[in-house]
Amino acid sequence: MATPTNTRILVSGEPITSFNQLVIEQKLNAHHKFSIVYSVPFELIGSSLEKAKQQVGAKVLISISPSQFSLDNELEFRGTVSEVKLLRAEGASAKIILNGYSPTYQMEGLPDTCSYSDKKISEIVHDIISKYPSDKLEPVINIANDEKLAYTVKYKESDFQFLSRLAAKKGLWFYFNGRQLVFGKPESRTVKMEYGKLLSDFNIGMRAKPVKFNFLGYDASSKKQENKSSDSVSVKTNTITNYLIENSKSFFPITSNLLYNNPITEENISNHLTERLKIQLQSQVSDLLVASGTSDISSLRLGDIINIQDSAFSTSNFNISSLTPQNYGSYYITDILHVCNESGNYYNNFYGIPVESECPPYGNVFLTPVAEAQSAIVMDNNDPKGLSRIRVQFPWQKESGEKTPWIRMLTPYAGSGKGMHVLPEIGEEVIVDFESNNAEKPVVLGALFNGQEKSGLGGQGNYIKGLQSVKGNKLQLNDKDGSTLLTDQPGSVNMKFDGSGNSSIGAATTQSITVGGNEEKPEGQAKLNMDNQGNITLDGATSLTITIGNSSLTMHENGTINLKGKNITVEDNGKTVIDTKQDISISALQKVGIDASGAMDISTGSDLTITGGPSAVISSGDTNIM
Repeated sequence: MATPTNTRILVSGEPITSFNQLVIEQKLNAHHKFSIVYSVPFELIGSSLEKAKQQVGAKVLISISPSQFSLDNELEFRGTVSEVKLLRAEGASAKIILNGYSPTYQMEGLPDTCSYSDKKISEIVHDIISKYPSDKLEPVINIANDEKLAYTVKYKESDFQFLSRLAAKKGLWFYFNGRQLVFGKPESRTVKMEYGKLLSDFNIGMRAKPVKFNFLGYDASSKKQENKSSDSVSVKTNTITNYLIENSKSFFPITSNLLYNNPITEENISNHLTERLKIQLQSQVSDLLVASGTSDISSLRLGDIINIQDSAFSTSNFNISSLTPQNYGSYYITDILHVCNESGNYYNNFYGIPVESECPPYGNVFLTPVAEAQSAIVMDNNDPKGLSRIRVQFPWQKESGEKTPWIRMLTPYAGSGKGMHVLPEIGEEVIVDFESNNAEKPVVLGALFNGQEKSGLGGQGNYIKGLQSVKGNKLQLNDKDGSTLLTDQPGSVNMKFDGSGNSSIGAATTQSITVGGNEEKPEGQAKLNMDNQGNITLDGATSLTITIGNSSLTMHENGTINLKGKNITVEDNGKTVIDTKQDISISALQKVGIDASGAMDISTGSDLTITGGPSAVISSGDTNIM
């Protein structure tokens, strides 16, 4: 069944008064296509070909309205010619075919790359769409849950591809209704469709799909892993869809485990997974119940709501009997094909999902921008959470001033209170890869030398290995002579193992060795200190012992000094003084000898007692005893 219409086609403002066929194909989250075929007499083929080439890129305005009755709205479609063909197949005449797309096709330019930080979805969408004339797209942005996204990347995608992926990932409606570009909640009109009255046929389809799955996610900022089940979330459905969900669970009883490896809101993994799980499930069940059919209502648009009913009356053998009207539900139109022939007779084929659907059927939270490993420049290395992360800037972010969020860096060893903490400096080059090739989940693999930033090591034989900080502190390993050198920034302190069994420690100012120190008492219990003035200080808290073979010198904290040895010699070239505040005792198991080449004085301020055994002998050349 088709209905007569008044169809108007304008190409660059010029009407096409006669055509063979007009087809407009409209789908959610896709460019609309149109095709116009009209005949050209033989004598006008040459001029028509010349004119046809000028129609590439031309604006097209199409309107279709019923000629026998009136509806509130006519079909209005705007587009652009992308292709023109001249067809000669039968007879003397020719056909011109104009193929084209909706105005959204102008958003299908060369792939581009950029990023957004801490932006709402509506802000990102507006930034993209605002680059195009508003009179062509008439954008309508209506997002119920307009969440702020921490980091969003458009990577080697056209503007339309990016918005299409963003809509699918967030479970949002995105379509052109012939006049407006809608992102978010549908701009809907409700149309009542009665079978037998402008609705020539319809089909209510029901099916089963897998609806049992788990999302496994990991939040590195809290080292927390969670597993969320689709059974833990509820979705808004009608009675039939709810029944089909339960049937689907029986038909596909196996639960799929899916790794959700997209970025997760820090320290909010449970809510994040729940929201993404809900989007995926809502999209999965949205087309368990579908409606399709053929109608003559030319004003139908994508996103409109159709209510399908049986007529309340039926005619049979010229007798009219009253029937109870049957309501088959209300549906969002997701696909529609408009067809109009040369006589102006029009019909459409439509496809729809239940109006209770909260997400369109193309929703997919796993859609990500795919990126390859590339270099970047370090912008910040002072991680506020102390997770040894850095922020980098890719070359394609430099113009906008954008940079990544805090991202993790690969290290050979990591753990609680341990690991290797060596971060690149701000302004230095690093190589970055992406987990699961997801451009929104970068990870730093390591730092890179370049023409302006060289190590200063290397050379023939590659025998020098080393680690050097920005201040010049370094550890150098020499595989040629087997030596190891550890030195500070000015080179005034160094420790060297020469590879031949020798080691040396050098300090330009002071060399100190401390044992038993801690944060509260850094001076420790024992300390050896040597300075560049030639001073050596050895300090202990309890005792000091020097032992060589059978000889030893021990000093105790109470002031006692013990000197032990087989032969003890005290010798100097000047004067030796023994001074004590109390007694001096000299004892020997055998003989004590005191010898002086010159005079010897024994003086006391009190009595002098000399006691011998069997005898006492005092002998000299001249002896005086008084």
